[in-house]
Amino acid sequence: MKYIGTIKQTQIQRDRLKIGEKPNQSYRPDPLLTVDAVRLTPHGVIGLTADGGELIDVHHANHPNTRNVQHQNGISVGFTFFYKHMQNRFGEKATIGIAGENIIIDDDGQLDVNGITEGATLIIENVTTGAKNRFTLGRGIPPCRPFTRYITQNPTLDGDELEAHLQFLSNGMRGFYLFLDDMTHIPVIQAGDKVYIAD
Repeated sequence: MKYIGTIKQTQIQRDRLKIGEKPNQSYRPDPLLTVDAVRLTPHGVIGLTADGGELIDVHHANHPNTRNVQHQNGISVGFTFFYKHMQNRFGEKATIGIAGENIIIDDDGQLDVNGITEGATLIIENVTTGAKNRFTLGRGIPPCRPFTRYITQNPTLDGDELEAHLQFLSNGMRGFYLFLDDMTHIPVIQAGDKVYIAD
């Protein structure tokens, strides 16, 4: 396996980030919350706070306003590699984690982007215990119009310009879905954990 970096940030979405009705939805990052760690379950993510609190992510199947789709989008992961590209294109709005991924990996310049594809195996090593957990990288999260209008700071963005930005934000730029390889084990992931990709 090849070392690619460490966990930079863990976060949850306390509620949906897109509000309103199509085609007039808007994106609001207010429900995003950085947490001390995340517990990853087959049903989705639980955020853990230093005082022992537990907060359920909106993509968890048991959230009252769940956005979970048949357990296919319960966990998500992003990379600072892609955030740097977004920052170069969109500027200050492209802050780390703004796309809403649960886990942000700081690749520290180690990332071979060609290896970050659907079906790749990520291994996350607990910085405290040394325990390793394996995950399968899912498909890139498809970009949406409300997020694109938010990140470009243009609420009326449309047409060819919108489509060009949507294309740029495709193929994992906005993060990837992530799946537990061992459904019987419930790992806890925190900032500082080491991340590897299987050869």
